[in-house]
Amino acid sequence: MLRPQPDVDYSTFGAATPTAGGFLHMQPRRDGIALGGTSDEGDWSLDPDEEARQRIVDAHIDLFARMG
Repeated sequence: MLRPQPDVDYSTFGAATPTAGGFLHMQPRRDGIALGGTSDEGDWSLDPDEEARQRIVDAHIDLFARMG
């Protein structure tokens, strides 16, 4: 989750670049901006996965840098 940003009134979703890997999505909400992109069959843990978090953040940085 990122801090709420009133100017972000759109969502994104789709495949990341091959180097970023995986599926990405961004959902703005009242309480923050949800970044995502994990799906591990059978993994019901609520514990944060630092590797997945870093991959998701890096892939979103890449996505928005390519839009610039």
